[in-house]
Order: sequence, then C-alpha cells, then structure tokens
Amino acid sequence: MFYRRLDAPGLDALLGAGVFYGAIASESSAFAGDHVFIAGGANSAGQAAVNLARYARQVTIVIRGDSLAARMSQYLVDEIGATPNIDVRTSTQTAAAAGTGKLETLTLADTTTGGTQTVPAAALVVLIGAVPHTDWLPPSIARDGHGFILTGSDLPSGGHAVPRPPRRAPARIAPARPAWPGQLPGALTVASRRRSGSMSAREYVVPAALRGAMFVPRQAPGRREPARVSPGAFTAAGLPVPAHPAQRNIYQLTGRRGLAWTPSVDAHIRRRGGELLGHGELILADVDTPAAVDGTPMIDALRWLSDRAVAAGGLLDLSATVSVRTPGHPGSGHLPGWHVWYRADPACPVRMGPLAGCHAVELRARGTCPGSPGYAVRAGPGQLPVIPRWLAALAGPPPAPASTAAGHGGAPAWARLHGIIGFLLTAQRGERNRLLFWASRRAGELVADGDLDPATAATALTDAAAQIGLVQEDGLRAVAATIGSGFRRAGVIGGPAH
Repeated sequence: MFYRRLDAPGLDALLGAGVFYGAIASESSAFAGDHVFIAGGANSAGQAAVNLARYARQVTIVIRGDSLAARMSQYLVDEIGATPNIDVRTSTQTAAAAGTGKLETLTLADTTTGGTQTVPAAALVVLIGAVPHTDWLPPSIARDGHGFILTGSDLPSGGHAVPRPPRRAPARIAPARPAWPGQLPGALTVASRRRSGSMSAREYVVPAALRGAMFVPRQAPGRREPARVSPGAFTAAGLPVPAHPAQRNIYQLTGRRGLAWTPSVDAHIRRRGGELLGHGELILADVDTPAAVDGTPMIDALRWLSDRAVAAGGLLDLSATVSVRTPGHPGSGHLPGWHVWYRADPACPVRMGPLAGCHAVELRARGTCPGSPGYAVRAGPGQLPVIPRWLAALAGPPPAPASTAAGHGGAPAWARLHGIIGFLLTAQRGERNRLLFWASRRAGELVADGDLDPATAATALTDAAAQIGLVQEDGLRAVAATIGSGFRRAGVIGGPAH
C-alpha cells in the first residue's frame, strides 16, 4: 500500500524533514509548541488532529471541500469543534512548501478565489488516502474496484480468499490491515517510515550511552524553557489543567519525569534542544570557564580538575565518557566549557553543586542534552563509566535532607531551592556576586520549569543576598540586576517579578 502523494512544489524535498505521509501518533510529542498542518478531511485526518492537539500549539486542518462533515464521522467533527487549538481551513489546498533543511513555510491556495497565503509551519501531515499495492497478485485473489483485498463476508460468490499459509510456515501473502477496503492504519511508526525510505538514515544526536535517560524537549534553541503544551493535553491525560501558565509544559505534563528517548525526541533535540534528566542515575560535571573583563579566562577549570585527578592517582579522560563542548555565554562573562557525563555510584553518593575548591566546576543531576544546538559531542563511548572516586571525593557526601515548605511546584522544588540558598549563604567576600549569579541561574531553572513562581524565587534570593551583606554593600538595585541576569540565563522570559 502507498499513501497518496500531494502534488505541490517543495514537498518531496522536505519528506521526513517536516513533511509526513500517514498519521504520526508515535511522534506527536516532538511537535510540542509548534503549528502543525494536516492535509485531509477523512477520519484518519480527524484522529491525527485530535492527537496532535494534545502537544502542538495549534493544529490546522486543510480541506478542499466546504465542510468536514462530508467525509468525517460526526463524533470527530464534534470533538474537533470543541478543541480550541484546532482550526479548519475549508476550500483550501496546499500549493507549495519551503524551508532550508526542514519545513518552515507552507503556501495555501484558496480554491474559490485563487488567492494564496504563505504561513509558518513546523510540520505538514498528509492524509489524503492510500493506493493498494496488490496488482501483482494472481487474478484468483478477490479485490474490490479500488484494488483492496476482499476477505470474510465481503468475498463474492466463487471468489477466492488469500491463501492461508501452513502452520509455522512463513506467510507469503497476507491480507494485512492496510490492504482491507476502506481502512487505513491509524499510525505510521518511525520504523515503518524508515523501511519505506522516507526517513533518511542518519546518526542520532543523543549518544547511545544516554538514550536510556529521560528528556524534556525545549521550546526554542538557546532557551531553557520546556516545550509548551495546550491545556487539552492535560485533560486528555486525565490530569487537572495547571492554573499557573508556566506549568503548562512537557515537564509538568509528564509529572517531572520527562519523555523516554525516541527518534522523534532526538529530532526535536537536534532542532530545538532539550534537557537531560539524571533522576539520581546520572551525574553531570559542568566545567565552566569564567571570563575576566578583558575576555581572557579567569581560571582554567578543566586543567584544575585534571590536576586534582592526577594528584589523587587518577585521570580525567574525556574520551572515556560522553564529553560535550559547551558554547559559553560571552555576554554574561562565560567562555566555552565542557559537560562531562557519568553514571552515579549508589555506593558513593555525592554532594551536588559547585566544588568547594573551584566553583567553576559543578556537579549536577541534569543539564542540556548532548547534541542540542551549540552542544557538540566530542566523545560518545557505548557505555557510560561510573563517576571516578577522586571526583566524588572532591564533591564530598550529600548534606542531610532539609525540611521543605509547600508551594505550587511541590516539596521537591522547595528542597532544591533550600539547597541553592544554603550554598549561597556560605559565600565568602570576593565570591558573593558570582555565587549569587549561580544561585539565580539554578533558581531560574525551577521557575522556567514551572515549579516556582518568579516572585517567590526572587524574594528568597534577595533575602539570602541581604544575609551575606550584598544588599547593604552593593544596593538592592544591583542585587536585583544580578538575579534578573541569572533568571534570563536560565530561560525565564522577562526576568523575575519583584
């Protein structure tokens, strides 16, 4: 069976890169926050629209007719009408597609007036029927007027059904579901599309050693904000719709667990980036390179870490684990650095946060996923090594659990904020501003995830800055500027609310 092709300039060149034939239920989450178009007006198109609307910002169904009711079941028409982020463009057809490496725009033509409009688009799903590939079968195999195989009660008198192969013998001819008359598959999986050749063979960006982790796709490249989802996604999952708009994202929809790796998640990470969640099983050594006023490195943190390894009788081998070159942020005084990933050692738990001997090296339980835009993987062995004991010794054991307060992000978020503030309160003269910026970034991540509101986090940071003497010496305006810079670095749009 072949899906009917849409004849429009640009579509074939973008096949698998934003243009798809057949429903994409297994990849819907990859289009979180996007505007997706569906060409087709039958049931398969309606089902695809309802499914995609759980993740996409907007879904537009494009049909040549003047009503969905002509070819779609009424229950689907009603559900589409009740879904706020699905709209229907009638008397319209796809005239062209364009984009560099991936779909970026569609040109839609009004079949009544002939006018055209070019609109931004992240994906086009074409569901305009299928053509059976059964003409190679012998004439004795009964088919309908369209070429679909007839089975069961649909067989005409004297017709022959598809031969049933002997038990345990390999089937040579089988009336697979897509060849039944009037039926189309509800989903086209990544694997089947790869077999058909519409998905080009390519290397995945997430290293194999990390694909067992969980991931949070991001809204846009360079922004840490999780991909947004519609309120309908929570309703469809049987969850209450969060009252706080910042919580309506993939991270919250999955109960802060993230998504398992799939080729579609990998494709999203390649395009827009994502966060990798360790969940206690992975540890990221974030090696920063702070810059001096003249743009030169203040400290070679990688060399410092390497020297500590040698002094302990070990070795910092970036080729033995997943190591990533990070882009840095020159505008905020940070040059390119390194991310080095390890497996956690259950027998040797470690304290997360900046190392006491060098605050430019920080151990984290999560971080930007390798392969995200700007995060080039330099080494990716098949297996991830356990965190070296010399590095665990530099970090020290974790502190005792702290009591937590309530908040719209729950106890885990407040526990993390408590730990961040606790570390900030240990700052000594000469490092207070740097640690305030660090604490603002980490608290900003909680805000960007939707676990804390900006005002609460900013108030806690300001109070801590007052306790270490920064408010009194630098003034409230300077402290607020540092907190705002850290929030923006973490992807909080508009900075903190005071």
